[in-house]
Amino acid sequence: MSRCSVRSAALGILAAIFVTAQPAAQSSRGNHSESGREEWQKVGEILDAMQVKPGAVVADIGAGSGFFTARLSKAVGPEGRVHAVDVAADALGRLRKRVADDGLANVTVVPGAVDDPKLPEGSLDAILIVNAYHEMTQHQLMLAKMKAALKPGGRLVIVEPIAQSRRATRREDQTRNHEIGADFVRVDAQAAGFTEVALHDPFTTRPHNKEEEWMLVLTPAAAAVTTPRSAGAASVFSSK
Repeated sequence: MSRCSVRSAALGILAAIFVTAQPAAQSSRGNHSESGREEWQKVGEILDAMQVKPGAVVADIGAGSGFFTARLSKAVGPEGRVHAVDVAADALGRLRKRVADDGLANVTVVPGAVDDPKLPEGSLDAILIVNAYHEMTQHQLMLAKMKAALKPGGRLVIVEPIAQSRRATRREDQTRNHEIGADFVRVDAQAAGFTEVALHDPFTTRPHNKEEEWMLVLTPAAAAVTTPRSAGAASVFSSK
């Protein structure tokens, strides 16, 4: 074989290797993007706070592109069910595509309303809201519907960002910047009849802008028991 032929053959092999490797590299970059978020978002700790187990029925409200929906689907297993809720048409489209592409047979995509997540009453073990509560304009109606959807002892876990520089500002100023402080949500939750289980503030930090996120864990308050005022009945809302 001539030197020219050897050189051409070698180049052809290198080109074939490069072309074959490209899809894998692109796939790896895509997976790395989500795995990176999984680490800083502390997904495992969020699922622990929800007390998610195989066979559980859960909801992901404001599900967006399905980052948490996919992970919840795996956590509850084939005997469980995930209701992936959003109100935006483009988000619902992305959710349906992900469910189809990833074969998430235990996920139901739910077109919600601004005042109703459209969840079946008394049937959910846990509800998750990540980076979506601040967008809710009818938060008390939404909380009431979520409380009605949860089983006794069920969990509502809310994770939201707040910049350190805006922690002391008005709620309107915070939501205008697509964030909200935990204290506003705690007041909302108390008014809606939730008991606070835990507040982690800060919970994690976003790597791209160093903005902090907090996590609030709630459960529906037990039925009220009549107690003489002199006994000093405790509030269902406690700071932790």
